[in-house]
Amino acid sequence: MRDILLINVSVSHNSLPAPPLGLGSLASVIHQEGLGRVKILDLDLYREPYRKLKSEVHALRRKSGVIYGLMMTTHNRFTVQRLSAMIRNLHPSSEIICGGPHMTLSALDTMENCPDIDIGFIGESERTIVPFLENRNPSMIKGIAFRKDGKIIINPKAGRITDLDSLPFPDRKALRVEKYPQIPIPGTDKKRTASMFTTRGCPFNCVFCSSFEQWDKKTIQRSPENMMQEVELLVKEYDVDGIFFQDDLFVVSRKRTERFCRMMIDSGLSRRISWFCRIRADSADFDLLRLMKRAGCRALVLGVESGDPDLMSKVVNKRITPAQVMDTVRWIRRLGFSLCCTFTISYPGETMAMVRRTLALRERMKCQDKPLYLMRIYPGTEIFRDAVKKGYLPEDFSWFSADVPSFALDKFTKRTIIPMYRDLLSRKEYRQLREYINSENLKRRYAILRKIPFRIPGWFMIFPHQLRRLVKGY
Repeated sequence: MRDILLINVSVSHNSLPAPPLGLGSLASVIHQEGLGRVKILDLDLYREPYRKLKSEVHALRRKSGVIYGLMMTTHNRFTVQRLSAMIRNLHPSSEIICGGPHMTLSALDTMENCPDIDIGFIGESERTIVPFLENRNPSMIKGIAFRKDGKIIINPKAGRITDLDSLPFPDRKALRVEKYPQIPIPGTDKKRTASMFTTRGCPFNCVFCSSFEQWDKKTIQRSPENMMQEVELLVKEYDVDGIFFQDDLFVVSRKRTERFCRMMIDSGLSRRISWFCRIRADSADFDLLRLMKRAGCRALVLGVESGDPDLMSKVVNKRITPAQVMDTVRWIRRLGFSLCCTFTISYPGETMAMVRRTLALRERMKCQDKPLYLMRIYPGTEIFRDAVKKGYLPEDFSWFSADVPSFALDKFTKRTIIPMYRDLLSRKEYRQLREYINSENLKRRYAILRKIPFRIPGWFMIFPHQLRRLVKGY
């Protein structure tokens, strides 16, 4: 039986580590099929991640048939590139595989720039890992990229997993979930928390989001019965009292949401479990929000994005008006939820007048948290296609380019991470907005830190120090 080491690493000093449930799901499938001995190594849990990885590779390098699996996001791509080279140097005979959102959205570019990765998994790895481990011919396996005679071959996609209920729950023992910091559900004192995914994909195609492309324009949902089984398992085996639902959008189906809420109420778990999820202003009315509150939901994230109606409908592709947002916020406040509203500026065609409308709407929002972001460019998004079309990124742009116009740094490689998008805003306006957002985020992080009963090494390392408000007219 082959040894398989699945590796996770993020790149930010600025976030708390969370269990990589995707790797946990993959480990469960491998265990279920009896195809290997799996260990999950989350480097985010270690002060010296490179030293830890080296020790793990040294322990395996005398074995044959060892597989190292890396999960790549757009944020950690440079780190994964470096880790794959390090593994190849320490264990030349091993096989290195890589999956994740960035590999799915940019497979050819990734394989060209990461020569030590043998196999790229495109799409849902649970669908591809079984035929791969059964030693089938790579050319016959859908949903992978591989190397042959010095060339990179991209096979056709494998198609979506249409029945998520058929997948085993993430292997939380392999994830060692007890090692992760317990983050309270906002607005509660529930600290024995866990995370769950109940959908894959999002039916909407917002201009800044890659989810629509990543999941082949399809949204697949777990059944309420299957969701309840996992909730009950988390209560029984891990004694949790809070759950973070990490879906891009929890309320995809009103019928499913209502059924789940009623099951939580009927089972009595609504009195024990507090939970958190993301919604849209047009996905839940007052009656549904009230039912969610009865079922234990205590905290919501609402993507507001912009305060300019024309920008929201014609550019953001959100199809939600500021009036709808304000109505939803009033309902949420009336019902007593903790609320986080997110905003983004520097869209295509956005002017300072539009930015000021967004800032004015944000100022009127009565919510516990309201983070503000500058637009970033991700693969598979309309923003990326617009940036290439307008010449902000070259047509032959590589995500592994040494010259990426960004402010954020990978904490391991010290390279810039995500390209920033600037269209009609002048350099001076953009700089002022950046300084203002830095000051706002600094205040937010201190407020969050006061509520968390622990500190993570490096938490303050990249905090901005400018506290001035530099946006005229605000």
